[in-house]
Amino acid sequence: MTDTDWIELNMIIPEPDDEKRDVAVAILADIGFESFSNTGTGISAYISRVAFAPEAVTESGLTDLPVFKGCSFTHRIIERINWNQEWEKNFDPLIIAGRCSVRAPFHPKPDGVEFDIIIEPKMSFGTGHNQTTALMTELLLKFDVSGKRVLDMGCGTGILAILASIKGAREVMAVDIDEWACTNTVENALVNKRIITVRKGDVASVKGEKFDLVLANITRNILIENMEILNSCLNQGTYLLLSGFYKQDIHNIIASTLPLSLALDAEIYKDDWCAAAFKKA
Repeated sequence: MTDTDWIELNMIIPEPDDEKRDVAVAILADIGFESFSNTGTGISAYISRVAFAPEAVTESGLTDLPVFKGCSFTHRIIERINWNQEWEKNFDPLIIAGRCSVRAPFHPKPDGVEFDIIIEPKMSFGTGHNQTTALMTELLLKFDVSGKRVLDMGCGTGILAILASIKGAREVMAVDIDEWACTNTVENALVNKRIITVRKGDVASVKGEKFDLVLANITRNILIENMEILNSCLNQGTYLLLSGFYKQDIHNIIASTLPLSLALDAEIYKDDWCAAAFKKA
C-alpha cells in the first residue's frame, strides 16, 4: 500500500436524517475529512490514509452529542485501483444541462452536445456524477469566461478547469491539496488538449493573486474559513461560484459573505446539495 491510499469511514446513525448528517459532516470536516456521501444508514466520509487518526474521531466530541447516542463507526482502506476499469464497469457517460458531456476515453462522444470533456478519474474526486461537481458545471455553463483568468480551487479531476478553458478562458489555474488530484488534472488537461496551470496547495496558496472568476467546490467549513481569501482573489464586478455544502447551509455561506460585499446572484440545487454564485460589488 502507498501513503496516498484513502480511508472510507462509515458512520451508522440511528434514525438518520438530514440534520444529523449535516452535523456529522461539519464535525468530520473540521478534523480533515474531505468528501462525504449519504448512505441509507448514515454517511460515508473520506480522508487520505496519512491524515487519518482514529482517535481524532472520538476526540472530536461527535460521539458525545446526545443525537448520536448509539452511533457506530467502521473504516476501510481504499487502495489505488484502476479507476478507468471501475468507471467503465459502473458509470455511463454524463450529460449536464443538455450541453456538456463528461465521459471516459473509451466512451464515444455523444451527439448534439456543445462541450465534450474526457476524464480519466483515477483516484481523484469529481467525475461529474457527484452532485456538487454537476452543480458547479451547470453554473459554469451560464457564465461567459472568454478572455478571463479563472481559478478552480479544489480541482479534483479538473473538470471545471477544463470546461473553463474550452469555453475560452484566457488562463486557467487549477489548485488542489492532493498531489494525486493535481497529477490527474494535468493528465486530463493533456487528453483534452488544454493548457492549464496546476498547483498543489490550499486556498492560502493563491493569496495575493487576482482572477475574473473563482470556482471553489470544497467543504462548507473550509469555504467559510477561507471566504476572505477567496474574495480577495476576485477582481471587482466578478463572480465567485461555490459548492460542496448542503442546501440548508446556504444561510451560513451567505452570512460569511456579507462583510465582504459579496452579493448572492444565483443558487441551484440537486438532491440535498447546493451551488451558488456571488458577485463582488
